[in-house]
Amino acid sequence: MGRAASLAGKILVLNAGSSSLKFKVFDLEPFAAGMGGMFDRIGDMANSTLIAKGPAPDGVSNETKKWELKIPVKDHVSAMQNIMAFLKENVSKGFEKEVTA
Repeated sequence: MGRAASLAGKILVLNAGSSSLKFKVFDLEPFAAGMGGMFDRIGDMANSTLIAKGPAPDGVSNETKKWELKIPVKDHVSAMQNIMAFLKENVSKGFEKEVTA
């Protein structure tokens, strides 16, 4: 059994580009894709946008919800901080503790 298989929680996958940061969250047990999206136009303070799609945060309905939030970010670090805050708010309150490194 691999390390990931022995842990309950989530995996956060990131893909950094020159002006974007894509993310996808996977539940481990059972393994399933969840919330995903991207921060686009990083560094363009007037147009940087967090775009996400995933299960409704109520955890009950099977509906998919979409978000498009204008958030000024100057760099990838700021984008990552905003992504983590967004995931904590919309995936689970203890999200940062559930992520497997």
